[in-house]
Amino acid sequence: MPVPYDKQKPANRYTLEEAARYRNLVQHECVNCQRRVIFLPLDLIELFGPDADAYARHWACSTCGAIDHVRVTLRTPQTEDVARLTVRRLDRIKQVPVWRDEVMEFDTTRPVAQRRPSKGG
Repeated sequence: MPVPYDKQKPANRYTLEEAARYRNLVQHECVNCQRRVIFLPLDLIELFGPDADAYARHWACSTCGAIDHVRVTLRTPQTEDVARLTVRRLDRIKQVPVWRDEVMEFDTTRPVAQRRPSKGG
């Protein structure tokens, strides 16, 4: 039985950097609801890095929420695609606060407003 693409050795992967070099478009299509979104590899490089797998499912379908039904393909833009093909572009990356849950401790020796140091630095 052949080994699935995502289980192959990392040396056999087609990276986003290679897809950008050969001017491919990355198409995510949901088999479940038929939603199709096309991305430029350069935009995906900003999010996932140049060595990321071009055929990886990076997120679930925004319509039905299924990630198992998303099929990723690469396509080369054709002449008839000019001014007809809708491509989703990266506008900006928002920075959001990172929260963590912790159990509230009742320690009478410390003031209530004192903040515990974070473990990550």
